[in-house]
Amino acid sequence: MVQGEIIGPIVERRPGPASSGRDDARRLSAGHGRGVKRMADLPERLAQAVAERVVALVVDALDVNALLARIDVDALLDRVDVDELLARVDVDALVARLDVEQLVARIDLAATMAATASGAAEDTLAAVRHTARRGDDLVADWTTRVTRRARR
Repeated sequence: MVQGEIIGPIVERRPGPASSGRDDARRLSAGHGRGVKRMADLPERLAQAVAERVVALVVDALDVNALLARIDVDALLDRVDVDELLARVDVDALVARLDVEQLVARIDLAATMAATASGAAEDTLAAVRHTARRGDDLVADWTTRVTRRARR
């Protein structure tokens, strides 16, 4: 974590295990000679340094997987304005990042053509079968009419 990223920059160095708050107070107040105002800032600066250290310890101790398991992703996504998000996308930059040659190389053109041709062939065969069935039905109807008349 970068110094002061969460709370804000106050001191140059966080207190480590070998240092104490007293050492930090001495270091903060030493050599400044700016009078009462500088000394009045000391408790706030010391509290800031302690807060930064505590936050760092808490963040380091977090089980991120357990934390993420507690998040309701659906509720989180309900709060996202998709239109606003898409409005921020630079489509030209996104397309410029595409490697068209690699994309085309991933397409199995022969299989795609075979599947398309196969689908078209199946449709044509189904249409021919349907037409043949209609022709059979027509011939059967005419045969029935002719044979009925002949029996009379």
